This record gives sequence, C-alpha cells and structure tokens, in this order.
Amino acid sequence: MSRCASLDTQRKISFLPFPLRVCFKVAERKLARLDSIGRAKYVTSRSGQSSAHTGEKPYRCAQCGKRFSQKPNLKRHLLVHSGEQPYECETCGKKFSQSSNLRTHQKLHSGEKSFECNLCKKSFTHKSSLLYHEKTAHTGEKPYRCAQCGKRFSQKPNLKRHLLVHSGEQPYECETCGKKFSQSSNLRTHQKLHSGEKSFECNLCEKSFTHKSSLLYHEKTHRGKRSLHHCDHCDKRFLQLSTLTIHMRAHTGEKPYRCAQCGKCFSQKPNLKRHLLVHSGEQPYECETCGKKFSQSSNLRTHQKLHSGEKSFDLLKNT
Repeated sequence: MSRCASLDTQRKISFLPFPLRVCFKVAERKLARLDSIGRAKYVTSRSGQSSAHTGEKPYRCAQCGKRFSQKPNLKRHLLVHSGEQPYECETCGKKFSQSSNLRTHQKLHSGEKSFECNLCKKSFTHKSSLLYHEKTAHTGEKPYRCAQCGKRFSQKPNLKRHLLVHSGEQPYECETCGKKFSQSSNLRTHQKLHSGEKSFECNLCEKSFTHKSSLLYHEKTHRGKRSLHHCDHCDKRFLQLSTLTIHMRAHTGEKPYRCAQCGKCFSQKPNLKRHLLVHSGEQPYECETCGKKFSQSSNLRTHQKLHSGEKSFDLLKNT
C-alpha cells in the first residue's frame, strides 16, 4: 500500500463498493469527483447487499415466522399461504405459486434434463432428483430409520410415507371407485386400471402393460424355456421359483399358514388374510347397485352377476 495517501483517503476507499487499482493521489481526485455526484448512494447500495454476507434476515412472515433477507422473497413466500397461483403452464394449464416452480415443470414438457451426475453421467430434470440419485445409487447412505421395523431410507419424506404402513392411514382415495391407499404412487398405479393406460411396453413384441412388474414378468417369456422352473410331479412350468414353491403345496398338501382363532390352515398367506375377515365380521366389499356387503371380493363379483344378468357356472349349477 502506498504511503502517499492520507488516512482519510484510505478510509474513504475502504467504503467503496468496487476495487480501486490506481495511485492514491489519483484516488483522492476520483473520490472528490465521486463526492460531488453523491457517494452516499453507493454506500447505501453496499450496505443493502450486506445481508447476504452477514446472514441478516429482517423480513419476517407473520403467518409462519419464516424470515427472509429481501422483501421480494417474502412477497413470493406469502403466495404459499394465500393459495394464489399466478403462474400457469401454457402446455397443460397447471398453475404454480412460484415462477421457479413453473420453469422446473416446463422441463417435463421439453424433456430438458440439465442436472447431470458426475459419476455415471445420468441426467435429471430436478436438482433434488440428482441429489437423491447420488445418495442412493452411489453412496448407499440411508440415515433415516423406522423406529418400528428398522427399515432405513435415504430421504426423510420416504420415511414419512413408510410410517403410513404402520399407522394404517390411507389418505389417498380413488375418485372413481373410492378405494384408498397409503401411498400416492399406489393410487396412481391403481388409476391406470380405470383409464386403461399401459405405459410399460415390451421392446421385443411391443405388448404393453399397466404395471412395470407385469412387464418384467412378461419379458421372461422371451428368454426361452430353459429359464422356466419345472414341477417334478406334473411337469408344469413356472417363470418364478416362488410360484413353483406355492404350486408344490398342491401336491404335498402343505399348509403352513394357520388361523389362530379356529385352527384352519392355508397354503398361501393372502388366503389366511381373507379368511380372518370371517372372524372379524368386516365386510369391506360393497355392491354399488344394492348396497349388500361381503367379506370376500370373489363373493361380491359372484353377487354382481345377479344384477348384470350374467349366468356364471356357479349360478347355473344352483338353478
């Protein structure tokens, strides 16, 4: 630092909002000119930017207490409480309270994926999706643990959704048939049954499926009979070993699932669950035509044929 500058000049330069790389004598002349046009406005703008560095957040939301460093940020935040959604997507009409959310949403239509994983080069539309991918695919970190069953999750929202399984809460209801679900993803999958949407297509034969699991099961049929599991008793073939294991119980008579109330045994766990409705008296399956209720969905389907006029084998047998 040059010694030719006065202490007053050095003090003035320290308040400038920009670097000054000149001789201090030249600086004194520039400062004098700056004072003539009102240096105060530069100092004011500099002090206004200080909150970004000091962490000061003077603007507080009266409804939730959240604080902001700038007034425009508080104004945008207030839209969350008012429910106002002034930003609308021109493609699908969906509305948003924040313009940034609209811009992110529009990437779904354009197919833009601007967030790339440095490790595997996979791209994502949202930054949050990239962060989730990095946690689960590469580090395997799962810091959120369920206190009831010990299952672990990489994100807190996933743990919250999982807890609904234990509480029995089913907040997601199908508007078409009224069936309820604990997970929104399960509701979306279920709604495809009503819409007929089949978004999972086989690359080999172009057959489409509603569920991804159905597609994976179907794809095994293209791999040849060598991948099938054979039954030694009747030479039946199965794509999955678990299905063969259940089938074998028809030959062995094994029934490992026992009702604690009446002692009746079943070869499959779902059958035991349906049977337990007999003891509880619960009848979750209701006929939309006459309101009659049933404990078994199969009994409801048989009953509905009375209204449709369809004569099944069971009905013909009783006539």
